[in-house]
Amino acid sequence: MFGNLQSTDSRHTILSILQLFFLLIFLLSLRLGIELGASTGTRAFESIAAAMVGISGGWGWAYAIKNHRLLLPDVTEQYAYQLRDRILAEPITAIITVPLAFVGPILWEISWLSYPMVVWLVRRRRRAIGV
Repeated sequence: MFGNLQSTDSRHTILSILQLFFLLIFLLSLRLGIELGASTGTRAFESIAAAMVGISGGWGWAYAIKNHRLLLPDVTEQYAYQLRDRILAEPITAIITVPLAFVGPILWEISWLSYPMVVWLVRRRRRAIGV
């Protein structure tokens, strides 16, 4: 994402630091899963942390592409929205996995594979509303 930015400002920097904070929380959740063993709690924590990383990243990207304010001139609007679709699909997929952490480990693992379908649904919705 950052390779598509021409510049940043204080608000975008804060959003980027927030994303890094949640990334550290996500890494902590992975470590807890390794040290404590896979359990319902560690799986749910991992899903929630992944969702927070994705939400903060999506928020930063949405801010950057609004009115093409921080993007490089050669980044097209179509490409920016395609990238946004993939970014939005990440936290949506993580949110889908949260309740499945309480169902069972196999369903939780399989639910992460829903990401391509979520990307497709997000793109389809964007095209349906004409953005």
